[in-house]
Amino acid sequence: MARVELRDYCKCRATKMERIELYKDFRIRAYEDWSGQWLAEAKKPFDANAEYIATPFGHPTSEAAIALIKQLIDSPSTTIEAPKTLQ
Repeated sequence: MARVELRDYCKCRATKMERIELYKDFRIRAYEDWSGQWLAEAKKPFDANAEYIATPFGHPTSEAAIALIKQLIDSPSTTIEAPKTLQ
């Protein structure tokens, strides 16, 4: 039986309906839904209160779904601070 290193296994694991990839401390999981479209989600795997990043719509391939998640991870934050109120 061949020995597989954990770090090699975690870099990219793929099945017909799921693909997992690590990118900048995020675990990206792409999965095929019932219609054949690919969706993806990402989170930091060791963060106790990690928030998810997810694709808003399906993609034709797992690569396309993962590419969108990587763009979302790399993009600057879109959080807008609330306006200050006058008293």
